[in-house]
Amino acid sequence: PGLPCIFWLDWMGPIRGKIIELVQAREEAGVTATTPWTVVDAGPGLYAAFVGKNLAMKLGSKPWSPNQGVSKRVWARVTSGDGWAVWLRSNNEAELEGSD
Repeated sequence: PGLPCIFWLDWMGPIRGKIIELVQAREEAGVTATTPWTVVDAGPGLYAAFVGKNLAMKLGSKPWSPNQGVSKRVWARVTSGDGWAVWLRSNNEAELEGSD
């Protein structure tokens, strides 16, 4: 997890809204510089990991979801873009609707 660094041009540019969503997800999940992470898939077109107990993320063009292979969805996608997505653990049924 480390310490996030946001480039000024990105912060002042068109992706500012996505940056804010990512920062909010990190804060809501309680991620700090020392939060452990577990890589669950890494290969051509996909890097997926759990960060702490409350955040999941994926990078790459291949599909992946922390809800795959579980009987009950517990992860809500909070933000995504072209080739990336972030989920937070949730108990709210409304948040879980459509969170692949």
